[in-house]
Amino acid sequence: MNAGLAGNTQLERFLAGHGWQTRQLVRQMGAGNRHGVFLLEEASRRAVLKIHEPVVNGRRDAFAHEVLLHSFYAQQGGASVPRLLGEDSGCRTLLFEHVSGEPVEGEESRLNDVVRMAEFLRHTNRPEVLARARQARLPRASDAGLSAAEHWQCALSRLDALLGLPVTDEATAAMKDFVRSELRPALADRKPGEDPPVAPCLSPSDFGFHNVIRRQNGSFCFLDFEHAGWDDPAKLATDFILQPEAPLNAVAAEHFTDALLDGAIFGPLLRSRVRQLLPIQKCKWTAIILNVFDRASAPAEAKSSKLAKAVVYWESKLLA
Repeated sequence: MNAGLAGNTQLERFLAGHGWQTRQLVRQMGAGNRHGVFLLEEASRRAVLKIHEPVVNGRRDAFAHEVLLHSFYAQQGGASVPRLLGEDSGCRTLLFEHVSGEPVEGEESRLNDVVRMAEFLRHTNRPEVLARARQARLPRASDAGLSAAEHWQCALSRLDALLGLPVTDEATAAMKDFVRSELRPALADRKPGEDPPVAPCLSPSDFGFHNVIRRQNGSFCFLDFEHAGWDDPAKLATDFILQPEAPLNAVAAEHFTDALLDGAIFGPLLRSRVRQLLPIQKCKWTAIILNVFDRASAPAEAKSSKLAKAVVYWESKLLA
């Protein structure tokens, strides 16, 4: 159990109300998360606990956002989304059902898995679902935009934020040199002209094989709607294609785009807009890998590791 959770009276009260105790927190999951995600286990019973960080000034409340968006997706997606068993805004904690199964690896040969990912997006973007989303006044997704110019500006802001960090160690100096010499010029070369906004879709946002479980019966269960909301269909597609934990090759990317085009909300300009956004979003994702540099408590080893990962990601020919 995480020692920092021992003696948290409010958390203990929340867990007890759902039949759990803090001593049943057996291990932390998803070590790269900003929030704490823990497995609860007793005999054959399991659940997943997620504890959100406090709200940072100027940022939206990720806890409230996840409660709203997860609940909405659970209503539309049924068994394809884990049940939210409980929530407590005081200790900023969510309790989810544990989903038994295996990660969906997303190997290049599994093009049917790529199609199933697209099917979930089409299913949750049916006209009646979008009407409910508008009625529920769902917010925008994280880093949302409805034009190439907006996405370019978002990527630029992330790069400039990295360049504005103080140099406190060699890793930070190397990171800033990488951003200044590689990412910034590449993004500048891709600056788009002003383009009209597109009709938004409903996006899980952090959508990829890293957030899907294949159940024993073969069905998919989709996880993590903390960043979900309204967004550009082409951004949704490019973010899945470029997701650092499981990027797609060119064949799989085309297969995914073709599958999305079967849904009216995603066509007919989707393919050309995806091609326009890919280099912009690649800059953004490289900057996201470098988020660790914005954490004052991050050790130098973690910074060096993330920088190495970002360089490999940036230099890889992702769609070859």
